[in-house]
Amino acid sequence: MAYHSWSDIDAVTFNSTDLKAYCRSISGLKTNVTMQDFHAAGVAWPAPVDTGMRSHDVVNIEFLFDGSASGPAVKCALGTSSTLTITLDTGLSVTGTFIVTGAEVQTGSDGSDILSVEFTPSGTITSDFTE
Repeated sequence: MAYHSWSDIDAVTFNSTDLKAYCRSISGLKTNVTMQDFHAAGVAWPAPVDTGMRSHDVVNIEFLFDGSASGPAVKCALGTSSTLTITLDTGLSVTGTFIVTGAEVQTGSDGSDILSVEFTPSGTITSDFTE
């Protein structure tokens, strides 16, 4: 398995704007299997079965705060629904429709103003984590 570092992130785009230059951290790139308990007759314990449905966690991205027209404060305004694409090196990526459901302004330990944005899945998501 190859090691991927922060410098391996090729692109972070939302609302047709490349926001990688403002990015400080990304979390929530997790896809989940929806399971259902199957309890066969005569068996004491249920056996979980994959339903074939998937869900995706909320993606949280910390940006350096910038209120310019092309900055994250404007492009990631509350209620904005658009395509979010996070591309790592060698083509590993997450792409899908997300809606901005939360935004918080913070001050970092280094004194920087930070905009923490919560992207909630609202459509089809494609995660490609294979090399």
